[in-house]
Amino acid sequence: MKLNQPNPVFYRARLIISFLFLVLPFNLGADDNLSPGEVEMLHVLNGMEIWHQKIGPNYRSLESCDLGQGMGVFKGVVESLPMFFDDTSKIMTLKERLTFCIESIQGFSYSYISSNELIQKNIFSILMWLNHINGENNIP
Repeated sequence: MKLNQPNPVFYRARLIISFLFLVLPFNLGADDNLSPGEVEMLHVLNGMEIWHQKIGPNYRSLESCDLGQGMGVFKGVVESLPMFFDDTSKIMTLKERLTFCIESIQGFSYSYISSNELIQKNIFSILMWLNHINGENNIP
């Protein structure tokens, strides 16, 4: 495999995850056939996918979002927030920081983010993914 080619395993996993979210109902809590653990894992997988997905007016992913530990670092973010961020001159929770990144990186307006149900579900899935990475079993 050449260095500039995408990892085929990662590519296949992303395709499978994308397919699952096309065929499964989006309101995951409404499906009585899924256990709470399965619903949680679907949110975790969806959150990971959303983080890397290019969307919004700026057509960018959230990969350049700094959650307080440095760009691309996820370990420890759940425990370290809320914290002060120099770029906003504010103390922010994890959800506030995600909202800020969606606004500043992807280009959605704050009013659109706060009123759009799909974006709110996406934020929830990203929070579930970050909790999973950090070994937390709490729903945010």
